Amino acid sequence: MRTFAAFLLGLVIGGGVALFTPGIRREQLNTQFNRQLDALQGQVHELGEQLKHLNIPKPGEAKTSPTPQATP
Repeated sequence: MRTFAAFLLGLVIGGGVALFTPGIRREQLNTQFNRQLDALQGQVHELGEQLKHLNIPKPGEAKTSPTPQATP
């Protein structure tokens, strides 16, 4: 019950801050978030390209990498 009350209080406080934050500051935050969002989208795109070219062995295929051997 306390967790739910804290969640609702956080929503109320967050909504109040969003309503009473000056427009200029809000625009600065939007600009910063948009830059970070663009960077994250680029990273996700790069990760997708890397995963496209990743060769994952199919089940039942023999392993091509040698097994590690201990040296005395």
